[in-house]
Amino acid sequence: MNHLNLGPILYSDITPDQKYVLAPAPFDHQVAVIDVDSGQVIKRLVTGLNPINVLVSPEGQYAYVSNATDKHLSKIDLHTFEFTSIPTHAGPNGLAFIPEFTSSTHKKLRMGVALPLTGKEGSKGREMLRGYEYWKSTVIKGGGLLIGNQVYDPDIVYLDTESNQDKLKSLTHELLTQYQVQVLLSTYGIDTYNLEKEIADAQHIILTTSPGEEMIWNPDNTARGYDYFVTTNLYEKGYITQYNFKPSSWSALASAIGLKFQNACQTANTLDYQTITALLNNGDFHLFYP
Repeated sequence: MNHLNLGPILYSDITPDQKYVLAPAPFDHQVAVIDVDSGQVIKRLVTGLNPINVLVSPEGQYAYVSNATDKHLSKIDLHTFEFTSIPTHAGPNGLAFIPEFTSSTHKKLRMGVALPLTGKEGSKGREMLRGYEYWKSTVIKGGGLLIGNQVYDPDIVYLDTESNQDKLKSLTHELLTQYQVQVLLSTYGIDTYNLEKEIADAQHIILTTSPGEEMIWNPDNTARGYDYFVTTNLYEKGYITQYNFKPSSWSALASAIGLKFQNACQTANTLDYQTITALLNNGDFHLFYP
């Protein structure tokens, strides 16, 4: 790239007519417009700090740039090379086009879980409930879950085991028969979860991932997710706004379980039991990782 007088180039794109390459050079804080025939830079556009990713629209009229250390995307008119800014949260990196979709109605996605809401484990069960509710509200505020050609809003039914593991099976059957839940959310505790899993496997009902052991909750500014709760620090701020107190390890765990299910649905684009179960068992979505 020495002949272009540019530093390292990152995620570039080419116009549909194969005439121009738009190449972001983050250390130069510019997007180079390279003429394919001559191999020369014909424009140097300063769209923002540290441009990372360029995408050209399918019809070739516009290009979009993510500026990694700014709070905006840039939209470039490829006929005039003038550009406008689109406000974002801080630090946009990747870009993707998604099909335009308008749904006339939202359906409820009935989900359920039997949790210890009272008794000796009641505090942990209530923390998980709040974590699930925070995930649910985040999904609904974001427009719902688009699966196939249908948008779903999560609707969660909670039943209380009273910290009595012996009640788990009857309450889970109640969720399936009386409340007609389509998805079982993970309950508290490995042993209790394994009982829940026996029922889900026998009934071919989707069950979210194992709750695992309690994690140490240390909010910080390290990136810990893919576009949902971008940092644990951001998750904590949103949680405090909703509930007026801080999250715990169990509430964060429940939100992460919801996110893993959400990612599996969006990856599979279906609510098919076998497909979703395979993704949940094998998928590694890197949520809240150090």
